[in-house]
Parts: sequence; structure tokens; C-alpha cells
Amino acid sequence: MFNWNKKEKPLQGLIGGGGGVTGYLLGGAGGGAMDASGGITNEADGKKFHRFTSPGTFTINSGSAICNFMVVAAGGAGGGANEGHGGGGGGGMVDLPESAPQNVALESGDYSVSIGTGGGGNGGNSTFVGAPFGTLTGIGGGRYAPGGSGGGGRGDSPSVGQATQPGAGGLSGNYGWGHPSGSGVGPEQGEGGGGAGSPGGGSPQDGYGGSGRKPPWLPTAFGDQGRFGGGGGAGVRNPGPPGGPGGSGGGSPGTRGQNSSPGANGLGGGAGGASEGSTPGQGGSGCVIIAYPI
Repeated sequence: MFNWNKKEKPLQGLIGGGGGVTGYLLGGAGGGAMDASGGITNEADGKKFHRFTSPGTFTINSGSAICNFMVVAAGGAGGGANEGHGGGGGGGMVDLPESAPQNVALESGDYSVSIGTGGGGNGGNSTFVGAPFGTLTGIGGGRYAPGGSGGGGRGDSPSVGQATQPGAGGLSGNYGWGHPSGSGVGPEQGEGGGGAGSPGGGSPQDGYGGSGRKPPWLPTAFGDQGRFGGGGGAGVRNPGPPGGPGGSGGGSPGTRGQNSSPGANGLGGGAGGASEGSTPGQGGSGCVIIAYPI
């Protein structure tokens, strides 16, 4: 078990969470030219990381630095009952690297962080507010609808849940990641929700959830092997194939004959759909990670 009261060597362990495959950043002390606080901190690969899984404030006490930013929204809920059984879309991701030409150094001050929460519909948005380049907004994953990553369709509709994160305004769209759901074939089939890294699968196959995405600057030991924003799988009506697998990065599988699991909290996971008589899961909450050289 990680000792939160002392500094550990980087990446010495992870603490798992419920609702899917997940992990949390490790605790640790900071240093370097910029002195900042807020969130859960760790040092690795020559950087200090601040991870927020609940609303808070990123405070720069002194110094300045050009930072890497990852903003992930909450995932969408899965479908169920007689509405079709599409998987929820994963939370949309904004990945603004320090190498981006629009990125500029953050100076001393307070920067507001909000975290999108899941529920029975589309996921909530996450934001990083107050930077000189503007607000970064991750758009919540869809349920039967467009979203940061699109949610699988309703009933026998062949429509695709489109991804709205790449089309968002400003840097949130220019550096935004999200993919559409799979498409539907036949009555009440379940399509996989899209993920930040890839689209969802179509029905009447397994309707797998789209994969999450790993920013290149993020260590693989964070989250689900560095991946965030995975879509859910999709349950389907009997008779039919079993529910598809959830997308890496927090997506939960679709189910038949039992309630589906929620998407993973802190990863923006979309939830899998469930067949009639079962309850679909809710989307997982998002997160914000800020990193800078030490």
C-alpha cells in the first residue's frame, strides 16, 4: 500500500478503484523553478504531475512554466430497457502539450479546475479555467447521442453518435480527442460507445467500446496504462450476442441478463448497456492532469 505521508520513488504503485480498471497518481513532494500546489501530486520522468479528480484550484505560488494539460470529461451512461442498448461514449479529452505553439507559461496565481460527473445521461464537462490561452473544456460522453465521444444508438436506429470534442471551439477542439459510436443493424441492437482513442464497434456484432487514449507525455503507470476516456461496450436484446467488452481507459462491458457496471471514475469511462429487465451503468467521472518540468 502506498504511504501518503512520505515521498516515494516515482511509479512505485497504484491504488485501484471501482467500476472498471483504473489507478491513481501517487503522492509526492515537488520542487524546481515553479512552486505549485493542488490536486494529487507525483514526480516522474523529470516532471511534476498534479491530478484532480474533484473540483479544486491549481495554485502557482512562485515561478512560471509552460505546462502539459489533459482535461477529461465524464463518460456517458449505458442504454437499457426498450430503448436500445448502446454503450455510453467515453469522456472527451483535451491534450494540450507544452510543445503546442499556442501554449504559453502560466504565471503565479489561482486556476480553477472543475470535474465532470457521470449519471444517467450524457457525462458532465471538465474544465481548466484562467489560463492566458483560454479555458480548456472536455465535453461529456454521449448516451444515445453525440458527445465528447458519441454514445451508441437507440432502438433500431442505424444512426451514429457523433463525437463533438474535435469540433469544439478554440484549443479545446484543436487539441481535442473523441470518436463516434458504432452503427446499428437490426432491431434494438447495441452499438459500442466511442472512446477518446478510437470509434466504438457496430452491431449486431459485440459492439465493443472504443479505446481510451494515452497522451505521449503521460507515464503508462497512470490511469489504465496511461489511457483515459474509454467508451462502454453494448448489451443487446435476447436472442443475440453477449455484450461487447468495454474500451480501455475506463469503459465498462455491456451485459445481458444482469446490470452493467458503471464507467470508471477518474478516467471518464463510458458505461455499458444492459438488456431488458437490467439496469445500465452510469458514466464515470473525469479528471484534469497538469504537468511541468522540475
